[in-house]
Amino acid sequence: MIHKKEIKVQFATLIFLSLLTLIKCSTKAEKSKDKHDNWKGTYQLQLATDSTAINFELELITGTDEQVYGYLRSDFKSYDSPIALDSVVDDSAFFHAYTNKLRLKKEDSIWQGKFTFLRNEYDATMRQTDTMVRQSLADSRDFLPLQFDKDFQTNAWATPVSADQIYFVSKKRIYLANNDGELWKTQEVNYDRKHWEFYSIGIAADQSKLIAHGKPLVDSLPHQGGGDYYFLDLETPTKVGKITALPNSINTDSYDIFPWMTTQGDILLTTYGKLENIEKSGKGDIYIARLKDDGSYSVEEFDKNINTEEAEAGVFMGYDNRFIIFHKNNRKKDLPDRLFISRKLQDGWSEPEMIGPPVNRDFIWTYGGRIDPQGKYFYFNSGFRGQTEIYRVKTSAVKELREFY
Repeated sequence: MIHKKEIKVQFATLIFLSLLTLIKCSTKAEKSKDKHDNWKGTYQLQLATDSTAINFELELITGTDEQVYGYLRSDFKSYDSPIALDSVVDDSAFFHAYTNKLRLKKEDSIWQGKFTFLRNEYDATMRQTDTMVRQSLADSRDFLPLQFDKDFQTNAWATPVSADQIYFVSKKRIYLANNDGELWKTQEVNYDRKHWEFYSIGIAADQSKLIAHGKPLVDSLPHQGGGDYYFLDLETPTKVGKITALPNSINTDSYDIFPWMTTQGDILLTTYGKLENIEKSGKGDIYIARLKDDGSYSVEEFDKNINTEEAEAGVFMGYDNRFIIFHKNNRKKDLPDRLFISRKLQDGWSEPEMIGPPVNRDFIWTYGGRIDPQGKYFYFNSGFRGQTEIYRVKTSAVKELREFY
């Protein structure tokens, strides 16, 4: 007769062996990934200028889609950038970073070539110093951007219409995309592109119009400064009718960027300029233009808990007004763009909290967070693969959002 104590011991042993098998399988799978990843590792890249040598650290990994990508940083001017491999021809490799190009040829174990940096081209040498990379980079292998039916190279500012339909911007043009389960099928939004270019967008709650930051390409159209806000009336989902500049109480003579609209019709805006009778807190600040009964707007600082000496921008407000998401950065404090959340309080807004993985990662910048009206997906921009692209995760996967969805 088997005693209860013996049964418990046998059961515990079975659980232990099962866990051990799972760990071994997981480790084996990870080693299998690494076995086929010829690029995985940390490299030292040295750039030779006329007066000195500048050192960079480069980490590379191969994603599950075979894209080689990683992170490039230097103490020089606190430089950091995503980087990705474009092609390999014979013994030569061609990379692009966010604004730079790197081309190298391998000779024995050393790569030598040219690196464009700060608008100049310099001799460069790269050698591998380690076969490991930071864990967060290794964990990003399966994290792929939205897959479109065209190669947009760079895309940003997902503006959700529904869980599977978004507007977005690529190379100063606006597109509408629908998810068919495998790819996002895209249509270009029609407006006079000879006269206008736009860089980021938001949408009205009733989806009757877009709000965009951009500028005209001819002097006869209204323009205040580096970038202004415009309403784009939608005659159909892919056809813009009237384009109207927002009033001068909102547009400044500097950069007015990354707009969004609340369900009440108020405008959330970011400006690097000076708004009349409002004291600036930092380089870039967030403001709200409240819609009045007569159709005009009253502009005020969003909240002193939000605006600081750092640059805050790109605010999105939840559809029930209970939280906001925005990005901030401070290059002097080694804080690249990161997404933060703040919750509505009785007398203002809570101290901003940085959103954790899988959204913010410790090796790359992240910005432009938006959520679809059904609250199913969280969209954001990131530069994992050397260019800005749109990613999305389920809101249920973001710890900081679970109280709202």
